[in-house]
Amino acid sequence: MRAPLSLAAALALLSPSVYAQTLPNIDYAEEADLHFNLAIDDYREGDYEAALEHLLHSNRLAPNRNVVFNIARCYEKLGQFDQAYRHYADYVALEPDPAMRVEAEAALTRISGQVALVRVESNPPGATVYVDRKDLGARGVTPLTLALPPGQRTLLLELEGHKPTAATAELTKGKKAQATGSLERVLGTVVLEGGPQGADVHLEREDGERIGSSPGELRLPPGRHVLVITMPGYRAQREVVTVTADEVTRAPVNMAVLSGALVVNAVEQGALIEVDGEVKGFTPAVIDLPAGDHVVRVVAPGFRPFEERVRIEADGRATVDVSLRSVAEVTAASRTLRTTEEAPASVSVITRDEIRAFGYQSVVEALSGQRGVYPTDDLSYSSIGVRGYARAGDYGNRVLVTMDGHTLNDDLLGGSYVGGGLVTDLHDLDRIELVRGPGSALYGSNAFLGVVNLVSAKESATQGPQVAVTADGQRGARARARVGLGDDDRGAWLSASGQVAQGGDVYFPEYAAVVSADGVIRGADGSRGGTLHAKAWTGDLTVQAFYNTFNKQYPTGAFDTIPGDPEGRNLDQRAFAELRYEPRLGDIGRLYARAYLDQYRYDGFYPYAESDEYPAYTLHDQWRGTWLGVEPRAVFDLGTLFQVTLGAEARRHLSANLTGEELIAGENEATYLTETPIQTVLSAYGVGELKLGRVLMVSVGGRYDYFTLAEVGGTFNPRLAIIAQPTENDVIKLLAGTAFRAPSAYELFYNDGGITQDKAESLSPERVRTGELEYNHRFSEVITGTAAAYYNEIESLIDTRVVGLGEEGEVFEYTNTQGVVRSAGTEIELRRDWRQGVMLAGQTSLQRTRQGSLSAPQELTNSPTVLVGARAAAPFVIPGSTLATRARVESPRLTSAGERTDWALLWDLTLTGVVPSTGLSWGLGARNILDWQQTHPGGLDLPVDAVPQAGRTYFATLRLDL
Repeated sequence: MRAPLSLAAALALLSPSVYAQTLPNIDYAEEADLHFNLAIDDYREGDYEAALEHLLHSNRLAPNRNVVFNIARCYEKLGQFDQAYRHYADYVALEPDPAMRVEAEAALTRISGQVALVRVESNPPGATVYVDRKDLGARGVTPLTLALPPGQRTLLLELEGHKPTAATAELTKGKKAQATGSLERVLGTVVLEGGPQGADVHLEREDGERIGSSPGELRLPPGRHVLVITMPGYRAQREVVTVTADEVTRAPVNMAVLSGALVVNAVEQGALIEVDGEVKGFTPAVIDLPAGDHVVRVVAPGFRPFEERVRIEADGRATVDVSLRSVAEVTAASRTLRTTEEAPASVSVITRDEIRAFGYQSVVEALSGQRGVYPTDDLSYSSIGVRGYARAGDYGNRVLVTMDGHTLNDDLLGGSYVGGGLVTDLHDLDRIELVRGPGSALYGSNAFLGVVNLVSAKESATQGPQVAVTADGQRGARARARVGLGDDDRGAWLSASGQVAQGGDVYFPEYAAVVSADGVIRGADGSRGGTLHAKAWTGDLTVQAFYNTFNKQYPTGAFDTIPGDPEGRNLDQRAFAELRYEPRLGDIGRLYARAYLDQYRYDGFYPYAESDEYPAYTLHDQWRGTWLGVEPRAVFDLGTLFQVTLGAEARRHLSANLTGEELIAGENEATYLTETPIQTVLSAYGVGELKLGRVLMVSVGGRYDYFTLAEVGGTFNPRLAIIAQPTENDVIKLLAGTAFRAPSAYELFYNDGGITQDKAESLSPERVRTGELEYNHRFSEVITGTAAAYYNEIESLIDTRVVGLGEEGEVFEYTNTQGVVRSAGTEIELRRDWRQGVMLAGQTSLQRTRQGSLSAPQELTNSPTVLVGARAAAPFVIPGSTLATRARVESPRLTSAGERTDWALLWDLTLTGVVPSTGLSWGLGARNILDWQQTHPGGLDLPVDAVPQAGRTYFATLRLDL
C-alpha cells in the first residue's frame, strides 16, 4: 500500500545534485541524479525494492548522506530492520546539523526493538570491524554499534600495526550486546648497548617523546625509527634503527663526553689535584674534564687544602689559580693536633725542611733566633731563655721539653737539657714545636715560660735503612744508623747515634797567669754521648723507648774546682719507655691513654786542688731517680661547637737517691749527703672550647697539681684563650693564664756540707701570671706577619744567694726572692713560607724585665733587651742543593757581677744537597763566620763572670738513605 510522504521525506527526496559532494566527473552526477529520480517514482508507487535498488546505485555513483537516509527508509518499509538501523546510524554519523538528525534518531529508537544490537569496542579504538567473514566487507571502525541478525556473531577486528583479533557476541532481538577486543601491537625489540648509564632515549628528535633509557631495551613498531639519546654532559647521539616484528635489533651507544680543559696553576709544585674526589694529577696541570660543575681540591703536606667549585663549558677552558697556605700543626699548645692559627698560644714550628737546610745539630741551635728565644751555655749545659728570662745556672728548668708529649726534664733539677744532653742529633725528628707562655694548665710544673715539643715521625719507618756521619770544628764526630719497616698504619724503627768531641780551647781572662800563662784552658771541654731511640705502632697502639747519655767536661772551674781539670765532668743519662693507646670513642671523641716508666741518672765530679791541710780530692754527686706514671685523657666533641678535654695524671717515684761523697785517689773517704726525696704528684685538668665557626673560638681550662715533696702542696693554674678570625687573612689571639714551677729535689735538698752550698731552709713554688695579645696577618699566599705584646709577673722566684764564705770561697743556697719580677715585651716577625725550596724569616724581639715595677732600675741578669734574627734559604747553583744563612743580633746581658756582656752578631752559613738517584745527601756549614767573641753570663757557681762561647766553627755531614 502506498503511503504519502512526510514533509521530511519530501525534502529528503530532493534531487541529490543539490546536496551531493563535489564529484570528480559530471557524468557520474547525472547518472546518480537519474537513479535518484527513478527511486522517487518507485517509492511513490510503493515499490520499495525498486526504489532501494536505484538509491543504492545512486549512492555508489555519488555518495550522499540524504540518499543514505532514504535507503534506511526503504529498508524500514521492507521490514529489513537490521539494514535500516545501520543506514540510519550512518546518516546520524554523517549529518552535522542536529536538527536534521532528529528524524533519523527517532527512527533508530522506533526500530531498536526490532533488531539485535551489538556495541563493538576495541583497545585501542579505531579498529576496522568485519562481521563473521572478512570478504563480506568492513562494517565500520570502533567504537561502533551494529544491528545484526540474532544469534552468535563473530566480530573481526583489524588495526594497522596490531595483530588481528576477534570477539564473539550472542545477539538477541530487542537487546544490545557488547563485544570488546584488545589488539596487541606488532613490535620489535631494540637493545641499546654501551654507556653512559642512565641516558634518556627520545623518538625522532631531541625534544621528542622520551621512550626509555640507555642502556636498556625498547619495544617499537616495525619500520625505520630515529632514536635520539641524550644525557647532561654528553653530546646527543642519533641512532637510526630498522625494527622487524618480533625480532631483536641491537644498537650501540657510545656518547661523546662534552668536555673542556681545566688549567691548574700553583706556586707549589707537586701538590695533589683531586676533581670530584678523584685524583687527577699534580700541580701545575692541564686536565680534560667533562662539561659541567666540578669541585677542585688541591692538597699537599704542610698546607691547608684548597677547594674551589669550577664550571667547565663544552670545548671551553677554565683556569684555577691555587693558593696553598702553609699550615704548621702543633700538639704542644693544646695536646691535640691543631694548626698554629687555632692553637691557644703563641707558637712557632721548626719544620724538617728547616732542620735539614740549616744543618741544625742540636735543639738549642734550632731554637736560637726564634721570637723571644735566646741560648745560654755555661760550658756544662746548654739551655734557652724565653722572653727575657733565663737565670744563669737554672739549666732551663722553667721550660718544659717533651718528646711526642712525654716530659724529658729530669727529676733532680727539672733541667731541660737542649744540647747534647737531650739528643745526639735531630735526624729522627719531624718538627720542633715552640709554645711561648705558661703551659701549666695542661702540663703542670716546669711549663713555666714555655713548652718545647720534639715530634718524631712515624713515616721514618718507610724510608729504609740510613747511616750518617758528621765532623765538626770542635774536634768532634757523630755517627748514626737507623733501620725501619712498615708503613703509617703498622711499623717500627730503631735508631742509634753516638758522638765524641775533644772540645775547643777556651780562653778565660781571669785565668791568665793563674791557671795557664795565656789564660787558655786546653783539652778540658770534651764530651761523648749517644742516643738510642725506638718506636713501634699498630693501629691505636704505640710503644716508644728512648735512652740518651752525655758525658761532658767543664773547663770553667765551677764550684771552685780546678779549672781545666779533665776530671771535672757531668754524666747525664735519661731514659723512658712509654705505651700509648689512643682509640676513637665512637663518634664523640677519642681517648689518649699512656703509661710510662722513666729514669734519670746523674754523676757529677768536682775536683779540688791539694792544699796545706788537705790532699787533692774530688766530690762526687750522684742521683738515681726512677718513676712511673699513668695519664688518661679524653677529648669529646659535643656537636660542632663545643669540645671538652678531661684528663688526670699520677706520677710516683720508685726510687730517688741523692748522695754526695768525697773521693781521694778514687776511694770514698766520706759521705756528706744522703737524701731520698721520693715524691708523688697527682693532677687533674680540663679544657673546654667553644668554636663559633671560623670567626671565634674561646678556650677555658685549668689544672690542679698536688705534690707530696717537702710540703709543697697543691696549686691550681687556669688558662684563657680567645681566638678571633675576622677575615680569612687575620687571626687575633688574646691569651691569659698562670703557671707554676715546684721546687726541685736539688733545690730543696742539695748541699755539699757548706763547702760551696748549703741546704735550702724552705721553698715555695714559683708562680707567673701572663697576658698576651698576638695578631697574625697573611699578606699573600706565602708571606705572613706576626705582632705580639705580652706582660708577665713572677712571684716567689727561686734563686741563689750568697750566705757566707767557706773554705773554698763563697757559699750559697736556694731561696725564694722577695717581691715581684715583671716583664713586658713586643715581638714582630715577617716570614715567607717554604715554597719551591725558598724561605725567608725575620724577627725583632724587645723586652724589659725588672725586679719590682717595670720602671725600676734593677734588671735581671742574663736578660737581653733586644733580639734580632733573620733566616733565609734558597736553591744554590749546584743541582739539588740549598744555601741557607742565618744571622742573630743580641744586646748585652747583665752578669752576676753587675757587668755587661758585649753586643753579639752571629752569622751562620750552610750548604746542603742531595746527589740524585743515589740516596746520598751532604751538608757543609760554618757557624759564627765572623768569629765574634761572644760571652754568656755565668752563675754564682762559676768563678768567671762571663763564659766565652765558641768562635768560628765548621761542620760537614754525609747521610746515605738505603
